[in-house]
Amino acid sequence: MCELFCQDCEAPVCQECITTGHHNYHELKNTQDLLHENKKTIERDTKEMENVLETELINIRKRLGVLVSTSSSKYEDLEEIVVQHGKKWHDAVEKVIETYVSEIQQMKTGEKDTLRQLTMEIVNLIYNTERSVKLNKEMLKVFEAEKILKYKTKADDIRSKIPEINVPNPSFTEFEVAESKIVHENFGVLKTKFLELQRFKRLYIVKQKVMSAEGLRERLRSKKDIVVAEGYVFEFERRGYLRAGCFVPEVVLNHPELVQSLYEEFVHAGSDVVLAFTYYGHREKLKVIGREQEVKELNLKALKLAKEVAVKTGTLMAGNICNTTVFQKGNDTAIEAARAMFKEQIEWAVESGADYIVAETFSDYAEAELALQCIKLYGNGLPAVVSFIAHGTDTTADGLTFPEACKRLEEAGADVVGLNCGRGPKTMMPLIKEIRKVCKGPICMLPVPYRTTPDQPTMQSLMDPETGKQAFPFDLPAFACSRTQIAQFAREAKEVGVQYIGLCCGNASHYIRVVAEEYGRRPPASEFSPNMSEHFIFGDKAHVKEYHATTLLPNM
Repeated sequence: MCELFCQDCEAPVCQECITTGHHNYHELKNTQDLLHENKKTIERDTKEMENVLETELINIRKRLGVLVSTSSSKYEDLEEIVVQHGKKWHDAVEKVIETYVSEIQQMKTGEKDTLRQLTMEIVNLIYNTERSVKLNKEMLKVFEAEKILKYKTKADDIRSKIPEINVPNPSFTEFEVAESKIVHENFGVLKTKFLELQRFKRLYIVKQKVMSAEGLRERLRSKKDIVVAEGYVFEFERRGYLRAGCFVPEVVLNHPELVQSLYEEFVHAGSDVVLAFTYYGHREKLKVIGREQEVKELNLKALKLAKEVAVKTGTLMAGNICNTTVFQKGNDTAIEAARAMFKEQIEWAVESGADYIVAETFSDYAEAELALQCIKLYGNGLPAVVSFIAHGTDTTADGLTFPEACKRLEEAGADVVGLNCGRGPKTMMPLIKEIRKVCKGPICMLPVPYRTTPDQPTMQSLMDPETGKQAFPFDLPAFACSRTQIAQFAREAKEVGVQYIGLCCGNASHYIRVVAEEYGRRPPASEFSPNMSEHFIFGDKAHVKEYHATTLLPNM
C-alpha cells in the first residue's frame, strides 16, 4: 500500500507519482492516518444513522400518517363556519362565499398532497438511511481499504434533510355585516394558512396566504402586479437612526427592532415584498464608519428579520444589492472588488431564504451587468430585478440610453428591468414609457416622491427658491409630492404597463398605501384611508352642524 493518498484525485500516491508533478498543490495525507480517520467517521456515521436518525425519521413518518388522517376535519369545520356566516348575507354575496369555499378545498387538497409528498420523501430517506447503514457495516466487516479511504460522510446529508414540521390550523375572522357595502373585503378575512415545502435548508414552514403562494416569476407570468415599498435609508435618517452623507444602514445593528417594525409597517400599508434593508450595507460603505468587520452580521440580521416578517405576512422577501461606489469601468481591480462585494451579499441572501434579489441604483450599465452576472452565478437560480438611476441626462454613465440598457439586461436574463431613485414621478415617467416600448417583459418604476421638473429632473438637482441652495438632502421635504400626485403617478404607471411598482428614497407608509390602492389593492391600512365626509366642518350633512357650517366654514 502506498504511503500517501491524494485527496483531490482520490487515489494512492507513491514517491514516483509525486516526482511527475501530477499532484502538485494537491492535498496529500498519510494513508494509514486517513484510513484510521475515515474508519472512525464510518463508525460514527453508522452509529448515528442506526441509533438516532433512523428512529427520528420513523417517528416523523408515524406523525405524518396521523396528520394526513385528521387533516380533513379542521377544513370541514372551517368550511361550515364560512357557510353559516354567508347566510347572514343576501344573495348578491353568494359568489364570495363560493370563492372562499373553493379556497378552503384547495387548501385541504394542497395540505394532504403536501403531507403525502413529505411522507414519501421520508419513506425514501428511511430506505436510503437503512441502505447506507447496511453498506457501511459490510464495508467495516470486510475492511475494504480502498472504499474506506474514499468514504465521504453520509450522515450530514441525511441530517440536513430531516424536516421540522409545523402544520397550521386555518381560521376565519368574521366581519360585521355591512349591508350598504356588499363587497368582498367586508365579508370577512380568511386567514388561509397553508403548509409549504420550502426547499432551502429543508425547513418546512407555515406562511399566511395574503397573496398567492407563487414566487416572483409565477406572479409576473400570470400578469399580477407587484407593489414594493423601498425608502428605508431616508426614513431612518429622518427618525435619527442613521447619518445623511454616508447613509449606512447601521440601524440594523443598533436597533433591529425598529427595522422589523418598519418592515411590518410597509406590509400593512400594501407592500407585497419585504425588501431586506441591506442597501449600502456592503463593505465599502461600512468601511466609511469603521464597522467593516460587522458587514456579515448586518446583512444576516437584516435578512433574518425580513424573512420572519415575510413568512408571518405571506409576502415575498427580497435580498438587496446596489451600486458599490468602488466600480470603475475598465479598472480590473475595481471590478473584482465590486464582484466580491456582490458575491458575499448574494450568498447571504440565498442562505437566508430570499425569494429573489434586487440589484438597484446603478449609474453604469457595466456595473448593472456585473451585478446580474453575479446573481446568476451565486444566486442559486433566484429571480433578478435590476434597475438604473437616471441622473441629469437620459443615458447611463457609460453612454447607453436607458431603453437600450434595460433591453440588454432583459436579454441577459433579468426578470424585471427599469429605473429607481433619483428622479421624481414626472421626470421618470417619460423614460419609463420609452423603456416599455423596447422591453418585452416586466418593467419596474420606483421614483422618489419629490416634485422634480424638466429643469431640475433629479432630487439632487432641486434648488430651494428661497435660499438658492441645493435642497438635497436636508430640505427635500419642501418638495414632497402630495398624495394626489402619487395617486396620479400610480394610475399612469398602471396604464403604461408597469408591473413592478413602488417608491424609493422619501417613501412613507401613507404613500405606498395610495400606490397599492391605485393598483386595485385594499391593504389593512386602507381601513383608515381618509374619509372627509365625516369631518365636522368639511363633511356631509350628517356630520356638520348648522352652527359650524355658518360660523366656521365661510372663514376657512
